Parts: sequence; C-alpha cells; structure tokens
Amino acid sequence: MRKIFRRFAIFILVVCFYGLLPVQAQDKMNIAVIDFEAQGGLTPQEAAVLTNRLRSKLVTTDAFIMLDRGRMDEILKEQGFQLSGCTSTECAVEMGKLLNVQQIVSGSVGKIGSLYTIDIVLIDVETSQIIKSITRDFKGEIEGIIDLMGSIANELSTIGKPQITSKMSNLYRIDFSSVPSQAEVFLDNRFVGKTPVSNKFEEGSYLVRMHLENYIDYRQQISLQKDIQLEAKLKYTDEYHRQLAGMKKGKSGKRWLWIGSATAIIGGGIYYMTQIAPSQDKGFPNPPGRP
Repeated sequence: MRKIFRRFAIFILVVCFYGLLPVQAQDKMNIAVIDFEAQGGLTPQEAAVLTNRLRSKLVTTDAFIMLDRGRMDEILKEQGFQLSGCTSTECAVEMGKLLNVQQIVSGSVGKIGSLYTIDIVLIDVETSQIIKSITRDFKGEIEGIIDLMGSIANELSTIGKPQITSKMSNLYRIDFSSVPSQAEVFLDNRFVGKTPVSNKFEEGSYLVRMHLENYIDYRQQISLQKDIQLEAKLKYTDEYHRQLAGMKKGKSGKRWLWIGSATAIIGGGIYYMTQIAPSQDKGFPNPPGRP
C-alpha cells in the first residue's frame, strides 16, 4: 500500500512539473538568429563570430527560447533551403517559417574606412513586420564590436520580455543623465536607453549601470521609493587617460621643437649681423691729403 501511494505521489509531482513547463515557456518567444552578412571587406568568419556572440548574449537575457545553430542548420538542410545570400526580409520570414520560430533576427556588419557599422532587425515571422531595428557605429579594432553584442541583446530583450514596470505596483520616475551624455543605461542589466533618458519603474531595489566607451562604468545600487534624478560624472579609463597624455606630450614636443628652431634662426641672424657683417664692411675711404 505504501509503495502504491509513493508511486502515485511521484506521478502527481511529475505531471505537475511538466504541466508547468508550457506555462513558463509561453511567455517567451521562439527565436532564431541568421548569420550576419559581411560587408566592406569583412570575412564571413568574422561575421559568424559576431553572430555567435549575439546568440549567446540573447540566451543570457532569458527573454527568448533560442533555436540552436546546429539544429537550425539541420532543419534547413532537410528542407533544401540555401542559407547563403538570405539578406532580405522576405527570405528571413521564409526561413523563420521553416524553422517554426515566432521571431527571427537578421543583420549585417560592414566597414567604411576605420568605421564599423552594425545593422540588425528583429522580424515577426507571422506578420513579416520589423519589430525592432538597431544600428550601431564603432570606431576601433574589430574586437571591440564583440562588447556591443551584449548591449544589442539587452535592447532586443526589452521587446521579447515583459517590461520592468508593472501597473499593479507603485511606479516612480528615474531621470538618468551623465557627463558626457550618450552613455548606455542599464537597470539590473536591462537596457533603458542612452542619457539623457527618463522612465518609470516599479518600486524596489535596482542596480544602475551607465556605460560609455573610454570611460569607467558608473554603478550605483538604488532603492526606488520616490521620483529620483541620477547624474553620473564619468571618468576616463586609465588606458584612455594615458592615450590622451601621450597625445598632449606629442603636441608639446612639436611646439618646443618649433620654438627651438625659431630661436636658432634668430640667434644665427644676430651672430651674422654682429660678427660676420662688420668684418666685410670696409667703411668709407679716407679723404685725400691736402696739397
């Protein structure tokens, strides 16, 4: 009797556990990410590395159910779908239907001179509508673009996941600002926008982070119980501070080189006038003697 009761209890627990899974999953969108199109001299391998980083960052947001790249290739191969050259919205939607996902991410990464450009769109497969379009410009080494993938993933997650705000709780406004401006604002690792930006959030405790390239991240733990204003005065990173110091030093050296050259020229002119020129001056001839 005890064994029967025990088995029945285990059965109930298993049924309840698996019965909850669809409820938890229904809040998340099934999503796939197409490899970025490489432009401006970038290689497909470089674009693939950046795509994989975006996939992993999207998974960490816990806002989507991500289709694994291996499974994605397997399905497309079975359907005889050619992945290469799929850059249009129509092609992305067709691929999304084959993969049986609700949303699909497509984009490109290119280079113009020393500037890298990233263009990404989030597409609703059923309606073929672009839900979100994100553009980023980056100047520096290509490795720096990897860090941007986290920011882009956080921004996309605000579409795929319920917002922080709640109508059932008290909401308070936070005004974010920074010096300099255009710093990316994150609230508990959720992207809010770029400074200056304002929004209302549910009462509670949050970690605020502001990020701007070449500056140290601003971090502050806040307890939101009323409307507040947050202003961050960002400071250079040590590395960027050394770069600026080197640039100033180089300009100073050039200035002193110019002053030294000018001083040498002036000194040489004075020496010529006081030493060489008088020796060449014969003066006026003596008047003839009287007869």
